[in-house]
Amino acid sequence: MGWMRSGLLDRRSPRSVVYAYSRFFTSTSMHATNVRNLKKNPSAALRHAEKEPVLVLKGDEPNALIVHLDASITEGEASVRPALAAALFREGVLSLGAACRLSRMELPDFIRYLAELGIDVVRPDETTDREPSHLDPWLAR
Repeated sequence: MGWMRSGLLDRRSPRSVVYAYSRFFTSTSMHATNVRNLKKNPSAALRHAEKEPVLVLKGDEPNALIVHLDASITEGEASVRPALAAALFREGVLSLGAACRLSRMELPDFIRYLAELGIDVVRPDETTDREPSHLDPWLAR
């Protein structure tokens, strides 16, 4: 996936990449770290995993997800579903409705969630520039 195309990330330092992913997953209660930090202090990631899933980044790409085994599968699924749905919608893989169903959120709540992440629900395309010229005659009726 082209995670760099999201607008959340540009060419930034690894620390700001981790911050951006942490911000992306904030409402789903997930911690983000990078491989370097994981190598330096793996116990910190394990401590975080006891409370919430940990997303491990390699460079600026998601690489692994650490979930504590004592946590129920439904807790982990509930944290990952909205984030995964938002990422797939942002990349154009899923429609708004399909992403909403994947997230298991109500549509208004999912739209608000996307807005909090800075993901546009309506995207301009090649016809956007021509729409005003088509709209003017229709409005003049």
